[in-house]
Amino acid sequence: MNPQNPLSKNGKAILWTRQHEHSLNDLKTDGVFRIKYNYLYENYHDITTYYTKLYKWFVAEASSMVPKPEKVEYPIWCSVSPENTLPAIEGTVVYELEIDESEVIYFDGSKWDYVLNHHYVAKNPEDLKKYQEEMYIKARIIHKKII
Repeated sequence: MNPQNPLSKNGKAILWTRQHEHSLNDLKTDGVFRIKYNYLYENYHDITTYYTKLYKWFVAEASSMVPKPEKVEYPIWCSVSPENTLPAIEGTVVYELEIDESEVIYFDGSKWDYVLNHHYVAKNPEDLKKYQEEMYIKARIIHKKII
């Protein structure tokens, strides 16, 4: 059993993901589903370029941990439990997946917000304190210039 995914068994990760109903057509015609730019655009519109830049960074970093499957451009976000999966809404489907553990990267999804919002990720408590002190000093300098 994987401590990051208590529902995994025998080297297989059990995961859930909500996807657009387009994915059903892709599975039917191609036998595989991959995130495509136009799917992202339908969801994110004007900020798609921002998201795809971050997704490409993630894929490049992740490729050093798990080999990237051929033709994959963007990650598929999954949950380790059905309770934490985004529920199906109109125009979407929820898949339960069984994937080799060796092909899965687990991480704290809430920290992805750090990437999206350009938050500083401290190496340790001392590093965080140093960063906060530097930001406090910079904020005071900016404040003085404004006044």
